[in-house]
Amino acid sequence: MPRLSSCRMPDYSPHYLEGIRLFNAGHYWHAHEQWEDCWLAASGDDAIFYKAIIQAAAALVKWRQGNARGLARNWAKSRARLASLPPHYHGLDLAALQRQLDALCSGTSANPPLLQLTPPPPSC
Repeated sequence: MPRLSSCRMPDYSPHYLEGIRLFNAGHYWHAHEQWEDCWLAASGDDAIFYKAIIQAAAALVKWRQGNARGLARNWAKSRARLASLPPHYHGLDLAALQRQLDALCSGTSANPPLLQLTPPPPSC
């Protein structure tokens, strides 16, 4: 009997997926609210991950409000948490998120980051 591959797109929480959709649409506060449900149910690295993306969304709320200090403070908290995680986590390229938000905070980019889910690696 052929062996079934265990590599497939993970079954992500609907709250997580909706948070990504809202974040990419620029609805940072609402993304934060979706991810808070995930964070409250998480532990360990998952809790760190959700807290980090919640704080990234909060940073972008401050950015939208023109509050550079709030942007920098929230991003500093988020960045410290993201740095403790692997560069790819729960299907997101966290290193790319860091680069994009660093560029936004430093003024070298005026574009907010976008999150894109990636499938498992081909070696899987």
